[in-house]
Amino acid sequence: DQAEGARWLVTRLVGAGHKSFGIVSGPKDSAVSVERTQGALARLTELGIKSATIVAGDYSYDSGVAGLRTLREKTGKLPDAVICANDVMALGCMDAARFQMGLKVPGDISIVGFDGVSAAGWKSYDLTTVRQPVRSMAEAAVAMIMERIENPKLPPEKRTFSGIMVDGSSA
Repeated sequence: DQAEGARWLVTRLVGAGHKSFGIVSGPKDSAVSVERTQGALARLTELGIKSATIVAGDYSYDSGVAGLRTLREKTGKLPDAVICANDVMALGCMDAARFQMGLKVPGDISIVGFDGVSAAGWKSYDLTTVRQPVRSMAEAAVAMIMERIENPKLPPEKRTFSGIMVDGSSA
């Protein structure tokens, strides 16, 4: 549930006192990115945050680096918190903040991601993220395929999984 995970991240960030937000989204043709971005924006609106600056990324580390710079260029300053549509872009944002801009993460800016990639848990990052339950998702996909092989007339099915909030030290 992409939107749910994004909502969790926003709730935590607003609860910690953040008031200005940037979003580094994924590609415009990525349904996952759209759901995560819309979920974050909807929750920000519910919590009284009127706007967030959005810049597009491509899920790469380099687009996370560029995304943080673009956020600063668009508004003339950095937001309190940045929500990235995936962890790899969040790692790029963190490195840009620390090594190019001389900022402390989370002291000066909070950065969060989504997916739960292994590098997000490295001590040098310790990223706050929503980990996807990949094993459960894969097991369900295999079960659904097997069911359809046995009975091709089964109606279409959609299963939604909740992520797991990982409290890192990046926010």
